Amino acid sequence: MAPAREHCAESLSRGSRVVVTGTLNTEQWETEAGDKRSAVKLTVDDVGASLAYATVAIRKATRTEDAPAAADPWTGEEATQRTRPTTSAPEGTR
Repeated sequence: MAPAREHCAESLSRGSRVVVTGTLNTEQWETEAGDKRSAVKLTVDDVGASLAYATVAIRKATRTEDAPAAADPWTGEEATQRTRPTTSAPEGTR
């Protein structure tokens, strides 16, 4: 699971209100029967908890390659990828 998805899974619960930024695209096509179809797809760049109905406490995520892969909290499946290690910036440069 990608780091952003892991952070969402650890920080949010089903039904949590979120704010999402990204690129919205519309795809249009025609079926073999001649019917026109369309789909809207959102490529997500960032996700945050909505503060309209909740409060949050921000904490910088730190992970190492040795961190155990957690199960997906919604499907119960074991994660197949580990996050890449993060490096700390020198004090005063954050």
